[in-house]
Parts: sequence; C-alpha cells; structure tokens
Amino acid sequence: MAQKMRHGLFTMPVSTAIGDTNYFPEKKARKDAEGHVIIEPRNFTTKKPKKGRGPDATFSKPIFATVGDPYKDLSSAPMRTTKHEGYKEAGHDKDFKPAKDIQRRVRADFEHMSDHVEKKKCRKGEDGHVIIEPRNFLTNPPKEGEVGKGTSFGGNLPHMPDPYDYNREILRKEREEHESKLQEKPFSQMARKKDTFNPVKEVFGTDVPLPKIEEEPKGKNPPPHMPLHDKAFKPSNPPKKGYNKTIDKFPPYKEDPLQALKRKKPVEGEEEPPKFKPSHNKKSMPVVPVATNYRNLKSEFPSIFRHM
Repeated sequence: MAQKMRHGLFTMPVSTAIGDTNYFPEKKARKDAEGHVIIEPRNFTTKKPKKGRGPDATFSKPIFATVGDPYKDLSSAPMRTTKHEGYKEAGHDKDFKPAKDIQRRVRADFEHMSDHVEKKKCRKGEDGHVIIEPRNFLTNPPKEGEVGKGTSFGGNLPHMPDPYDYNREILRKEREEHESKLQEKPFSQMARKKDTFNPVKEVFGTDVPLPKIEEEPKGKNPPPHMPLHDKAFKPSNPPKKGYNKTIDKFPPYKEDPLQALKRKKPVEGEEEPPKFKPSHNKKSMPVVPVATNYRNLKSEFPSIFRHM
C-alpha cells in the first residue's frame, strides 16, 4: 500500500468498493452446534510448593561431601598449646623469624627548608616558677528561671494590663490628632487669578493719554482707504428646506406596480430551451481523510488486525 498513489496526502485513499465491511467485521461466537462454549485443552497443573528448611521442601535430597568419613572430635584436633618451648618437640631448634626487610634511605638533592619556624616562649622565671598572666574578668554563671532575682538583665518587668477596647482607643487618638491639624476654613482648591508682571496697556504703550483722532466725515470724497459701497453688507438668504423648496417643482407621485409572475406552459411541437450546464474543464481530486490511514485504523481497531 506504500507504493500506491496518495494524491499528495499523508493518508491512504478511501476504498470505493460497495459493501466493504472491513471497518465493522462481524464477531462470531465461540460456541459449538450444541450451544456450549468451545474450551481449549487443559494446561499443565502443578502442586503448591512446600515451605520450610527440611529435605522435604527441596526438589531433591541434599548431598553431603563427607559421607563415609570417620568421625573426629574437635577437642582432639591439634591446636596451639601453652607449653614452654614446645616447638622443639616438633623438630625446630630456633624460633621462626621472617626474612629481613632492608630499608633503603632516600637522599634528596637539596636540603629540606621549612617555611615556618615555631618559636617557643619560656613561661618560667629565674626561680623556676611559671609566670602567670594577670587575672581576667570574672562573671557569675547565668541563672535559670522565668521570674526571680538575677534572671533578666533589666530586672523584673511590672505587670501591664491590656484594656479590652484598646484598638478603639487607638482609632480615637488618631482621629483627634487628625482633627487638630485641620484649618478653620475648609480647603479650597480655587487659586487666585494673577496678572502678568507688566500689564497689557504698558506693553503696548496705551497707558498714557493719547491725542484725539478726528474722524473725517463721510461724503462725496471718501478717503482712499475706505471701500466704495452704497449700502451695508447683507448676506444671501440661506437655502430653504422642506416641501416645494427645490429649484424645480416637486415631481408627482407615481405608483410602483408589482409584476405578476406567470408560469409558461410547454407548447406541443416547440423545442425546450437548453438547460444550464456547469463547466467541467477543472477536475478536483477526492479528499482522503486521515482516519483511513493504515496505522490509524490499526490503533483504532486492534481486534481486526490481530490475526492479519
């Protein structure tokens, strides 16, 4: 199946056979014609193993290497005695001595030099007595206990009562301290408006009295810098809005009649128009699902591929 065409997919193509039952095989019952379950032949049977240390608990009887040897008492075996010079009775005139071990002395090419020379200080005087250093600080051993004289560095601590409403008392003191720091007037975040360092009139020089400027009368001979208009400026009228406020007249109302659909009956003797046929120039390959892969089928239905 690995050499077949996969159409660019990881899975195998779906079978197009009709009536393929490989996915859902029919499981047959293991029963004979009489309806009894078919049983395999009986397997080997064994007995329960015995436990213990005797010869009956082993597979075979134990074998000893000393079978047939004469009995020897341990007390009569030759052992080391405390007899003086007993080795001479065995044929030895002298004690046993191991071989000599010759010690070879190794001489270095240079003399050994130590990096630290310890100087010993003589603690004895001219009369031979040991010189003692001055006496050190003396302290009493610490005493043990919870309450008593000398059991603490600062002495016995007096009993201090713990009032029940101590937390409420702390909150009251904090509130009184906060109210003592408040001002009589409530806080105002509106800042006072301040002007610049130099007023605007001083910057432009209009803080001093200026001479009066005489206006020229409007007449036949206006000044050259004035515009020539006979009337004051008047803006145009804004466009009108609403019914009949367009440039042309409002068009008359026209109804939009619904088109009545009529079924065309076929006429005998006339050919029917050809029906719509889609184009068949492009062909598409069938999509092969991943579930039909051999490995996926084997993992999903192991009972089918068990005897393959």
